[in-house]
Amino acid sequence: MNAASNGDSIVVAPGNHRCTVNVGSGRNLHIGSIELLYPDSSQGESVVIQPDSSVHPDTLACFVLLGPDASLHLVGVTLTQGRGARLPSGLMAGGVVFGRRSDLDAHHVLFAQNYANVGISCWIEDSSSATFTDCEFRGNGSDDGEFRQATVRAWDSEVRVVGSRFVANIVRGGAAIISSDSYLQMSDCVVDSNIFHTTSIGTVAVLGGRCDLINVRFNDNSSTFEMSLSAVHVQEATATILNCDFIRNMFSAAASITMTNSETLVSNCSFLDNTALEYGPGTVLVADGHARFVECQFSDNIAPT
Repeated sequence: MNAASNGDSIVVAPGNHRCTVNVGSGRNLHIGSIELLYPDSSQGESVVIQPDSSVHPDTLACFVLLGPDASLHLVGVTLTQGRGARLPSGLMAGGVVFGRRSDLDAHHVLFAQNYANVGISCWIEDSSSATFTDCEFRGNGSDDGEFRQATVRAWDSEVRVVGSRFVANIVRGGAAIISSDSYLQMSDCVVDSNIFHTTSIGTVAVLGGRCDLINVRFNDNSSTFEMSLSAVHVQEATATILNCDFIRNMFSAAASITMTNSETLVSNCSFLDNTALEYGPGTVLVADGHARFVECQFSDNIAPT
């Protein structure tokens, strides 16, 4: 992979592989299983890639994209055991993919059992773009006491997530997805059975910028800590939430959505059997800003106050 020329396609055979690949400025690579050539094939979980820890102790990610104009297309593989690239702060970021001023296109990729401190699986920053199509983020993070924030962390970038699943991740601080001063679009996704320890923002946190959530199911997500917020948190941002379901979520401030200094439209959404813990006021909390609800259903939600 490191020897590949710009524009090359590399087909990875089934098996376990160790690699740390640097995709530098102006470099464009296509890497994947046989699905790269035959899209109807399915080998994603049999082609396993994890970082090569012998390359550098401060780079424990599979792919490091450092632009401008660095581009990576990933198809039909499993990325696992990533611990990220070291930031100046000392934290490890981007478990298996670290992107800066770059483009990432991941299709049918399983991100599993990654353990970076921030961006447990992926870190996207500095005018980058990332698209995740038919991907799954499963079992990332751990309950080992270390700070682990967001399976996907985006700064000043554009992220699109289509037909993907976030399942059974364990986050200590932050959220499953955090988008800061970015554009986040999620459509036809499932966010299910994620667990949040210590201070958590929610499963999806939009901190500035803009967000569109369309046909997303938030089911059975929960926090064990009294200072958690909600399934979706929108802060100083503009958000549109359409045709989404919030079912059996448990958080402290509000079980489903918190909005602070934001402009939010919520339309055709269902809020069913959610529970606000500790001091939570209810299913939805609006603190400053404006929120409009159109044709939504609220049923069997529980709040202590």
